[in-house]
Amino acid sequence: MDRSTGREMNTKFIEELRRTCESTNINFLLGAGCSFPAFGTLGNSESLWEQLKQDGVDPSIAAATGADAADIERLVEAHLKAEFFTGAILPNKTYGGNRAPKTKQTKTNYQSFCVEAMKLVAKREASTLPKQVTFFVTNYDICMDIALDQARIPTNSGYTGRFNPVVDLSDFGRRVTASTLALGYQSEIPSANLVKIHGCASWRKMEGRIEFSNKFDLIEEIKGKIENLRRSAQQANPTQAPGHQSGLLSSSNVFNDLVNEAARQLKNINSDSVKDLLDSFNALQIVWPTKEKFQDTVLDEVYYAQLRRLTNQLEVRNSILIVAGFSFADEHIRKLILRAADTNPTLKVIILCFNKEAQKNIRDNLEKEVGSKLENLPNKNIVTVTGPKRKDKSEENLDLKTIAALLKKVTK
Repeated sequence: MDRSTGREMNTKFIEELRRTCESTNINFLLGAGCSFPAFGTLGNSESLWEQLKQDGVDPSIAAATGADAADIERLVEAHLKAEFFTGAILPNKTYGGNRAPKTKQTKTNYQSFCVEAMKLVAKREASTLPKQVTFFVTNYDICMDIALDQARIPTNSGYTGRFNPVVDLSDFGRRVTASTLALGYQSEIPSANLVKIHGCASWRKMEGRIEFSNKFDLIEEIKGKIENLRRSAQQANPTQAPGHQSGLLSSSNVFNDLVNEAARQLKNINSDSVKDLLDSFNALQIVWPTKEKFQDTVLDEVYYAQLRRLTNQLEVRNSILIVAGFSFADEHIRKLILRAADTNPTLKVIILCFNKEAQKNIRDNLEKEVGSKLENLPNKNIVTVTGPKRKDKSEENLDLKTIAALLKKVTK
């Protein structure tokens, strides 16, 4: 593939991608942008979380309001988690049967993407190359689970057991074959690995192990606790405007405003109820989007093993990683990919950027990490790509729908 690190999607790029995929181990990394518009994105939640952890609560604010600084901090944390929960976790409960236009569009995008991605390996004749695609996802949603299931694609999703599936990492990597009854001839069937790096909204911890559950009872419980806290605040102060729709406070983007409002609201909100809500948030089997998430991840056997699988896949000779909907703000994944690109010169990393602005942000995140322009990296094997040109010379946004259409051109 062309060694330039900034590309536009055109006929030449599509042909190069076709040749590359014919002879490589294929991996995808999908971020939160792929699940839009059915699911919300992080916004500036991570930076607000980081400010809360670093700066804490100004003691003068606590003194002026008579509120306890630790209680203020907990309420701000609960608010930020409630906002994130409402946009990224709660929609999972109704996603499967939801027929709203935004949800239907997201489902269609994912299913089209999965079908076209699997075609990349379906026609392979060489037995030395697996007819298997590995999908790494950083999202907590069940979009890929449902898309692969509806497309009837055999999938190693990390579960064993039929009625009470349990997370079992030995499930990954199994290849599926079919045999003829008459001659017993066996041939490999295209299959997928689905690796949830940051956990999933459908996971719950039961008796020391992680189970898959489509009942989402914990999500419903958390939703009720958030609504009760909002209600108690409004009942105590009926003249005040209702709280922010997705959180507990009406301010959402300015840290000092959040702290000040939390200090005032503690007169209306029971601090024990806030602690209880935080305990319920922590019961979710997900890695929260904070700067400490790498530390949280490696401490847990399941999440550490997921990261190791990503590392191992990128160390395989002649591999490709196609990235979509991912900003590279995740420090731990960013470092893993850059390290692999440095140590494995046969690895190709193709980053599909939503638009020029996203491309700039991604390049900034990567180049700050390595202290160099991507063009100056020894292997020059990281490429950022923007969408195809329209007739009016503007660029088409690279969302999942457009990416599915790209893969269709690659596999035709």
